[in-house]
Parts: sequence; C-alpha cells; structure tokens
Amino acid sequence: LRLKKNTNINIVIEEEVFLCNIKEINEDNIVCEILEKKSAVKKPEININLYQGLAKGSKMDLIVQKCTELGISEIIPIVTNRVIVKIDKNKFKNRKERYERIALEAAKQSKRKNIPIISDLLDFKDINKEMLEDSINLIAYENKEFESLKLKELLRDINHKNINIFIGPEGGWEDYEVDYLKSLGVYEISLGPRILRTETAPIMLTSILQYELGDIG
Repeated sequence: LRLKKNTNINIVIEEEVFLCNIKEINEDNIVCEILEKKSAVKKPEININLYQGLAKGSKMDLIVQKCTELGISEIIPIVTNRVIVKIDKNKFKNRKERYERIALEAAKQSKRKNIPIISDLLDFKDINKEMLEDSINLIAYENKEFESLKLKELLRDINHKNINIFIGPEGGWEDYEVDYLKSLGVYEISLGPRILRTETAPIMLTSILQYELGDIG
C-alpha cells in the first residue's frame, strides 16, 4: 500500500479508531494529524464463544480471522478424538501467539474495539458443567435431523449473556462426545442438509446467531 501526503486514513490506537491525515512521510515514520475519533464497533450484548475442534494449519487461521470479523468473543481450541493435528500443549504456545496476531489484525480491519480471547488448548475430557453454566450451549452435528425452527426457539426470550458453540474437527464428532456434551445440557442442532467443512461451520453458525440476535441486518 503506497500512502501519500494529505491522504486520510483510519488508525487504531489502543482499541480506539481515529480518522487521521498524513502530514509527512519519512523513511522511518509517518507523521499524522488526528482529525476525529470515530465510533468503533460496539461489543455485542451477548458473548458468542467458539469451542472449535483443532483444525489443520490455514483452516484454523481462517476460522480465527473470520469469526473475529463476525464478532466472536472467545475461541477455545479443543482436542477431540478425531482431531488430525497432534500437538503438545506446551508447543501450542507459538500457535496461540499466531492466532492472537490474526485476531488482532482482523479486529483492526473490522473496526472492533475489543479483541477476542484465544484460550489455551483444551482436552475434550476436561470440559465440564461449570464451564457452561448460565449459557446457551449448542453443538453442530451432521447426524441431527434438520429442524429449521429449533435455533429460533432456543434464542427466543434469551436471558443469558453467553452462547457457547461447539464445532467438530475435520473428522467430525464421535457419537460418545455428542452424548457427553448433551449430558452437560448442550443442545444438538443442525446446520442444514449439507455437510460443511470444519472451517465453514463456525462462520455460518456465528453469522446465523448474529442475525437472529439483531447484530446483522
């Protein structure tokens, strides 16, 4: 991107967005004048948290980027039985830092004031009822019969501050994993008759939720 003098640009400073005018361009820096403080995208009243089966390489990058743009509050990568990527929790640190950089850039691009939290890697067996309290909890499962009204019914008269969504990895969910989550009060939903990729499903479900909650449209 080639910037020129007297060009107006948006700059994000400590989660605030400012309209600035370029006054000088030097080899090492650019001098700008702040013209006005702009309104950043407000934090949603209801937090949507993504429990995502750890996906391979660029797929996980895409999930973090697009879900950040769509307003997700927290992304919790989980290790399920069918996760293809085998990574030690200690080695996950570098990958987590990359996800945080992706989330930061996506938040700036979409003018989000708040940056989603990228949590540490979570083993499926460590998911417990306490984590899911005071929330609506949803698992997208390809074997669920399509019920178009179910999601609308779950969100009607919502009085929770959190929605937790569970998306499986490339290989999908094991039946026993779905049964365990259901025993914790997680609602099983369908995303339609088509089988979606692991990187498509969270983007679609987040978009649907934001639309139903009035954040889109």
